[in-house]
Amino acid sequence: MGVIIYMASVSSSLELKKNQERIFSVLSSKKIPFKAVDITQNSEDKDVMRKKAGNPKALPPQIFNGDAYCGVRFIHPLREFKKIVLHEGFTHVLHLAAEQCVDTGIK
Repeated sequence: MGVIIYMASVSSSLELKKNQERIFSVLSSKKIPFKAVDITQNSEDKDVMRKKAGNPKALPPQIFNGDAYCGVRFIHPLREFKKIVLHEGFTHVLHLAAEQCVDTGIK
């Protein structure tokens, strides 16, 4: 199934938009395939996201690898996401085996 990002294409929050774009950019640059699911287009997707996250008030972006919840704890603030990407186990956080990443300069 792979990495799934539940996101919102419509939002008044600049921070949310920047966070989503940063996530997409990092995953694309590391050649990690992902599927973006826009919860603003289908309320059932929002319900699925919240159920999978175990939080009835969860907001996007939310990251999953299949059914494994990768969380958003490292997304807010954006500098925490950058820290994970640069210094910590990014592939570990996403529950990815190293061989799943084509260009994994980080472990």
